[in-house]
Amino acid sequence: MANNLNDARRSLERAKELANKRLLELDIERREIKASLKSLDAALKVLDRSPAPKLSSSEVKKSDNKSL
Repeated sequence: MANNLNDARRSLERAKELANKRLLELDIERREIKASLKSLDAALKVLDRSPAPKLSSSEVKKSDNKSL
């Protein structure tokens, strides 16, 4: 019976170790995603601040012809 209890204890300890390892992996992934979101927000802010390019009259004519 003591052997079964030791096996159960080892199994539970291993499950706990694996759960902690997965939790750490998820935390690292969460931080990476958070950093990516921060970079994307910064890029969007830069785009919002930059003026939209003006189309020349020849470019407007080309775009009008494409719709035909």
